[in-house]
Amino acid sequence: RLCKQIIEVIATMARRFVQNVWPELFPQLIESIKQAQNMAIRSLLFECIKKVCKKYRIMLSSADLVKE
Repeated sequence: RLCKQIIEVIATMARRFVQNVWPELFPQLIESIKQAQNMAIRSLLFECIKKVCKKYRIMLSSADLVKE
């Protein structure tokens, strides 16, 4: 349960700051996936990426995506 809440916090922050303030987020998440020995941890990391990318799914084929 705590992991899900942390994922939500990271995703919320990333939706606001990923491009300008937190550009190393995706490289860090990908590196964490590579290093994770436990499949449950990898699953949580993928869930985090999925939540962060939700913003871009909504923006797909919109002018906002082109601007960002």
